[in-house]
Amino acid sequence: MTRGQTIKYSVISAGIAKITSVILQFVSLPLAARVLGKEEFGVYSIVSLTIFVFSMLQLGVGPALSRCLAEASAKRRRNLERHYYLNGAFLTISIVAIGATLLATAVSFVPMEVIFGDKFSNYTDVLRSALLLGICLTAIEIVLWHTDGTLEGYLEAYVMHYALSISNVIGGLAIVVGIRHFQSIEFMLIAITVPKIVSRLVCTGLLWKRRPYLIKKWTHLRAATLKTFLKDGISFSVTTNLAYIVEVFTCGLLVGRLLGPSDVAVYNIFATFTTVFTGLILMVVRPFWTAAIDASQKGDLEWLKSATYKLYLYFFSLLGLAGLGLIILGPFAVELLYGSEFQIPRFLFIAHFCFVAMAGLRSLNMYVMMGLGKLGKTVVPIVSGLIPGLLFAAFGLSKMQLPGMFLGLALGIAIYPAWKLSKYILDHFQSIAKNAAPLDTPQTTTP
Repeated sequence: MTRGQTIKYSVISAGIAKITSVILQFVSLPLAARVLGKEEFGVYSIVSLTIFVFSMLQLGVGPALSRCLAEASAKRRRNLERHYYLNGAFLTISIVAIGATLLATAVSFVPMEVIFGDKFSNYTDVLRSALLLGICLTAIEIVLWHTDGTLEGYLEAYVMHYALSISNVIGGLAIVVGIRHFQSIEFMLIAITVPKIVSRLVCTGLLWKRRPYLIKKWTHLRAATLKTFLKDGISFSVTTNLAYIVEVFTCGLLVGRLLGPSDVAVYNIFATFTTVFTGLILMVVRPFWTAAIDASQKGDLEWLKSATYKLYLYFFSLLGLAGLGLIILGPFAVELLYGSEFQIPRFLFIAHFCFVAMAGLRSLNMYVMMGLGKLGKTVVPIVSGLIPGLLFAAFGLSKMQLPGMFLGLALGIAIYPAWKLSKYILDHFQSIAKNAAPLDTPQTTTP
């Protein structure tokens, strides 16, 4: 299968997975909000945001594995592939085991009011039990993300996408059918997470059947390889996951402490909009960056320039359509889906669109930089924009509530990371055009 065909299949399958995810988020979750009520749905929202932060425990090992496997596979070095696969699995399991134990201990003994504020004092028991269950389920899922990273490295992410599409449908049906009988946050977590765990287990079995050499025999652990995974993974997490997760969780905590559970429920709706939009970007750019590494290894610079141009064309087209849709139809759609408790002013949609535009551009630029072999240069701009953005967001929340918070986040991204990364990319392609310079390729540790 050619590089272009693998990207096509990955994009199509990712699109199907995203459609089923949208159905899950905008059909079953609104139904749950109607049954649970605005305030209790806000409690579920703060639990899901907290568990979302827990996903940082992967520390980007999966994407770092994808890069190494893509390079080893391009050179058909099977022993090296097995070495990367098993070392990555060991590192992922170790990190998750330690992190899950520490987090579960903190949740068990730290008062919930200390973490989430006095406005959640009536829900301390529910919060604690739901968080412990969520930590357990998410730990299993994070370990299985190792398969996601492996399939991406082999340009076969479409296998996981199709499996997740099925799990999204099953999860949505479970909520629609069961929420009236099991009106609890714990049921929501089980219905959403367990089908994804099962789908990833199936994909892991298929991977081992197709590539038995990955587990044929144990390979030695190599400190240099583990260090490479950890270093690249932390860089990846800082640039991709950390900024977005810290923004989402910190703002969720601020909204909960200052405004209460009902406003967290509203905030979660907009966090869902952000996730859906970002997902529509990632379903195209994630296949791109592993294929870009392949193109880099083979010196196919014309393909890389053409693919990058198409990426930005796709992004700005999607941004325009999403902006018009949300601003014009958003207030009506939210009230229709979630009920009369959720009447949201149009100005909040405009403020949120400003944040989505900047966050989307930041994500796109970051993945393009990864494809160019310049992941390290993305860390400083993204982290530099994070703290000012959160400070602006906190100030905006105190003065203008949710609209001010989203405008503050957008300003923080626009001030530095958005334009700086764009400048890096433009300068790089100008350098290629002027000097015909080869692409920088990441160094790979060879055992």
